[in-house]
Amino acid sequence: MKIVYIDAQNVHKKTLEYHWLIDRQRFYVYLKQNCKADLIYYAIWYIQKYDALYKHLSSIGYTMLFKKVTLFSDGTIKGNVDIDIAIRSIFDLFEEWLTKAIVVSNDWDYNTLVDVLKERNVFDRLLLPDGATASQQL
Repeated sequence: MKIVYIDAQNVHKKTLEYHWLIDRQRFYVYLKQNCKADLIYYAIWYIQKYDALYKHLSSIGYTMLFKKVTLFSDGTIKGNVDIDIAIRSIFDLFEEWLTKAIVVSNDWDYNTLVDVLKERNVFDRLLLPDGATASQQL
């Protein structure tokens, strides 16, 4: 299966810098049609007040990959989906479901994952919200 792994926080944060809004439904269709994706993981923090958004994304077709977060008393949130995406993709590879991988992020934390996927000949491409400011290492 060709599987897409989306780092939702990273993509959201980067697009907000440019005051862009992503039409998640159109993006899903783009990934299915243009990238020939069979499965699209949407890795995101789980915060109960956003349940309506999560249900909407699921209804579009995304497979939700939730990260539990820590909420601090000052309102800040601690959570990072990078490791969840890495573990999920390695699990998919180990179970032999993954034949090609697409990673959507602007974060250099995926260097090791991309290297492993390349070594296993399953890396397809990296989609960057902003190629000009993406990590040079990617």
